[in-house]
Amino acid sequence: DSFVVSAEREFYTAIEQELAKLKPVEEAPPDEVHEEHDQFTEMKPQPVPVQAELPNPSPQKEKAKDKGKEKT
Repeated sequence: DSFVVSAEREFYTAIEQELAKLKPVEEAPPDEVHEEHDQFTEMKPQPVPVQAELPNPSPQKEKAKDKGKEKT
């Protein structure tokens, strides 16, 4: 019996080690993700002012969407 138990323990510890290796890739800590996201947003501040300079983005499209909603 003891031999089987030790074999199972080795098997499970091996699995745990493999899972420990995979964890960082599958689920990255949210802090690191946010830091990377902040870096990208800091490097590219252009989209916000560009959108602000544009006139209202085709209000006709919005009206068409509303008409479609009314029909259905």
